[in-house]
Amino acid sequence: MERKKVIVLFSFVGVISIAIVYFLETIESRAFSEYKETSYSGVIREIRYTYMHKGSPDVNLNGEWIIVDLNDSRLFKSLSVGDSIVKLKGDGFASLYRFGSTGRYNLLIVK
Repeated sequence: MERKKVIVLFSFVGVISIAIVYFLETIESRAFSEYKETSYSGVIREIRYTYMHKGSPDVNLNGEWIIVDLNDSRLFKSLSVGDSIVKLKGDGFASLYRFGSTGRYNLLIVK
């Protein structure tokens, strides 16, 4: 009888674990799909870090504050005022450009 209880308990824990993993993956997938549907572009006028965004910077592009999403965390250390960010709808990443000595914007980071 004791063996059956152990089997039932392990089965229950296994099912709950699988349900939690599925739920978390679904949330992550949905968040990435929503991110892919966004688009923005502009020259960074200001950068700020707020407690609520847990390390993700907000950038002021053309007078509008945009949160640089964790999907673009590779940009965090490279952001500077005057850089240009382009995030096209349908892309899973944003590109970062910096104004160079040639008088043109040069691509710094993509993918």
